[in-house]
Amino acid sequence: MNKSFSLFKAALPIFLVTLLACEPVPDSDSDGYIDDSNGDVPLLPEGNFANPEGLAVTEDFVIVANSRYRFEEHQIVYDPSFATVIDRKTNEVVNRIPLRVRNAQRVAINGDMAWVLCSGSTSFDGTKVAPIDAGALLGIPIANLAKAKAPEIIIPIPLSTIYPLVGYPSSLAFFGDTAWLGSGTSPALFKVDLATQTLLHGPDNPVFLGDVDDDISQDTVMVIEAPNNRLIATSFNRDTVWILDATTGEPIEGKSFSVGLAGTMNGILAAVWRENGPPYLYLLMGMSSSVTAVNPDLAQIYNKFIKDVGMMPNAMILDNQDRLLILNSGDNNVKAYAANSGQLLDFKATMPQSTNPFDMAISDDNQLYVTGLLSNSVFVFDASPGINPGDTWREIR
Repeated sequence: MNKSFSLFKAALPIFLVTLLACEPVPDSDSDGYIDDSNGDVPLLPEGNFANPEGLAVTEDFVIVANSRYRFEEHQIVYDPSFATVIDRKTNEVVNRIPLRVRNAQRVAINGDMAWVLCSGSTSFDGTKVAPIDAGALLGIPIANLAKAKAPEIIIPIPLSTIYPLVGYPSSLAFFGDTAWLGSGTSPALFKVDLATQTLLHGPDNPVFLGDVDDDISQDTVMVIEAPNNRLIATSFNRDTVWILDATTGEPIEGKSFSVGLAGTMNGILAAVWRENGPPYLYLLMGMSSSVTAVNPDLAQIYNKFIKDVGMMPNAMILDNQDRLLILNSGDNNVKAYAANSGQLLDFKATMPQSTNPFDMAISDDNQLYVTGLLSNSVFVFDASPGINPGDTWREIR
């Protein structure tokens, strides 16, 4: 797909944000690792946040991935990424961890580790988007978040020597000591053995979900965990869902299907699994600003389960109150819907104009954390039942 190109990254949802053209920067090696001789750009900026994107919550901390981009001669340039650690009790920043890889986008917790996924940079030639430097999966022990000076584990995701569009890891899902990563530029998956820190299926030997041999196939793949050792992968460009065996990556027979309205590209941005369904699977459609609900085992698809979620939706999560929370980047808010019915609830977490909220995470005690890509901050809301979160917001800078 020829994705839209804009200099205003802060005005775009994630499926466009992640694919904007970048200038290659010559100070990293073939693994994307940036050494100390980084020219005039320090490994850490002055502020606590620099274009924060993904985040995750532990009992004591919030860890935030900072993509740290800037404009230079009508191009986006990524400076070295870093992670910001917030103490949840005080809402104070207690650490900033240099990551030495570009374009940190995702954070996830798996066991006693916090994992940060850096995608690397891309180029755009007017027809396709291609990776131009390596990404990496970086591990930091949760116990060390407040004092870590660097990631403890670095697993590079190198550029492909065979497939020009394959690379740019942009989503991740965990199954014990296995991590699956979705490519943001092609219909491909990567597989990592965390125990041995080995890339089992990388950009040269990925698990393909579509044709990449024509050199112009473009796609963005999201991955999430599901029960019974199932990996769910979604295609933005093809409006397709695959249910895969998380051990092999092979499709489970009869478990791939198309969603959305026929004849249009709806664009799957995010997926959420609900254990106590039906519905069990929810898909956030970026192009149609809607949510599709699915019961995969019965092959039941409810397109436009939620018809209009807002302007530029960018993230969706399910909280412990059985609410679907949907972040609208263009509207600078988070709305809530009943997961069983799709009914809009009396809940709205609104941020100042031009915040451009990017991602969110919620704790077990119903504290909602939202990154502001343009505001360079994190917002905190009390999302407890019976409370209007809009009256409780705090901003961490």
